[in-house]
Amino acid sequence: MLQQILIIYTPNYDGTNTTIGRYVVFGFCKWLTAPIYRTDDAVSIGSSYLEWNTKHENNIDNYQFLVTYDRDTYTAGSGVQTTKGLLIEKNEAQANVTSSNGVYYKFNLPNNSTSIYMTINYYNFTMMICGIGRVHDYDDPTQQISLDLRYAHVRAALNFAAGFSWNGTSPKVSITGALKQQKIYYDHHFSWNYADDFYA
Repeated sequence: MLQQILIIYTPNYDGTNTTIGRYVVFGFCKWLTAPIYRTDDAVSIGSSYLEWNTKHENNIDNYQFLVTYDRDTYTAGSGVQTTKGLLIEKNEAQANVTSSNGVYYKFNLPNNSTSIYMTINYYNFTMMICGIGRVHDYDDPTQQISLDLRYAHVRAALNFAAGFSWNGTSPKVSITGALKQQKIYYDHHFSWNYADDFYA
């Protein structure tokens, strides 16, 4: 998975001092190989150095999330049709936010499907999460600030158990498997010197 963080410092953009120490934070995650098992996933951005606003400001969403992907549709007799830029979009009302930690969204990636007449394949999944946070101690230019981007993926895993016994004069091996879900995490960490923005 490829992950990137973009942080934009936005002091005084509304003409008041209420935006000192405020950042717009973007997190990007891209699957380099589309996951086979697709169920509940989540993306989060968080920092204990920032206070994350849990309410609307000026009727503008503080948080956004979207997924882009490509879709190939194979239809019998018609060949392949590729559709790009389809979206799964969530707004602030669907965000899970705590002022001291950050924001995350839960979502489901679309599954491939196959029938007698049609096969649909989804790939090139890219996720973008965006939030607004303000530095707690925005009058202290000496601090280092850090932020974390995390992608949590649920995948299926097989647990195998092998049994051994005799069948006449030949050995007999039996293998049983159990399907279970396990979580894996992709993390990206970024830190910066607040003084560079404080004195900007």
